[in-house]
Amino acid sequence: MKFSVVVPVRDEVNLIPKTLPSYLALMPDELLLCLDKPAPEDMLEIREKVSRQCKAENIVKVLQVPKGEWGDQQMKARRTAFLEARNDRILTGDIDLIVNRNVLKAIALVGKNDIGMASCSKLRLPHNLIGIYRLLGEFFLKKCVHPVTNLAGKSMAATGFTGLYALWRPFWLVAEPLDEARQYSMVKRKIRDGKQLTLGDFIQTGEDGFLRDHMIKKYKVIYLSDIGATVLSDPLEDQPLIQYTTGIYFAMSGRNWLATLGRTFFRQQPYYFVGYMYGKRLKKVAIDIQNIKIELDREKFGYGKWRAGGTPVD
Repeated sequence: MKFSVVVPVRDEVNLIPKTLPSYLALMPDELLLCLDKPAPEDMLEIREKVSRQCKAENIVKVLQVPKGEWGDQQMKARRTAFLEARNDRILTGDIDLIVNRNVLKAIALVGKNDIGMASCSKLRLPHNLIGIYRLLGEFFLKKCVHPVTNLAGKSMAATGFTGLYALWRPFWLVAEPLDEARQYSMVKRKIRDGKQLTLGDFIQTGEDGFLRDHMIKKYKVIYLSDIGATVLSDPLEDQPLIQYTTGIYFAMSGRNWLATLGRTFFRQQPYYFVGYMYGKRLKKVAIDIQNIKIELDREKFGYGKWRAGGTPVD
């Protein structure tokens, strides 16, 4: 089974020696590392060193993607690599993952029986007591709660979709609108860069979710419970501000309050529930959600407190 691997890299130079060998152990036909142009010299040197150690100099390729033109640089980098890939069967994940052979199950599924994407679960190693609690809570949710709530419909459904997935390129080319992808801007990166947000930013939480939401309109998307990778970086979704904005997103998407309480309790994400309640309030009063300005006050909320400005919400 021939397949390509696409891995965007930003500035995680220290992770490449730990994670790149695990991707290469899958025996891909090629591996594309997507870097912003110009790529840092130390990044290129480490890539060459690891490729040589793994005897994969002809497999690992660096794709330098110029900045600009697109609203989200990672969206642009990953899509550019999808087009450049040698094979239609593509596995993609981040550089902070140590992947295992379970991902081969996802790769083998795509392109068959109308399956456009297949996602694998990820394991986050706990670093403290709260991390252990969250790990146990997430396991309980996936094994005991999600199978039941998914029967209740969209308002309670929990897919288990992650950023580690395989896709079938011909289906992707049909499903994802290029113009919308170019304009998309990920709310997490807007937060990081200190950019102004509008409520419309919360309709999508990530560029991988954007792709999934469009793929599922035309083709099947499969969520595997198999753990496909171990995550080395700290979980971004546990940060207070990301909990908050994720809560707003699910409120705008119609998530049930009972499912929200479950996630809040089992994942110990209190700001998620606060964001959810705020999102419900905004959704109720908003007429033109694109014109509601969301301002950030970092001092009042740790990472930041969101409030509506210049609208009837005040």
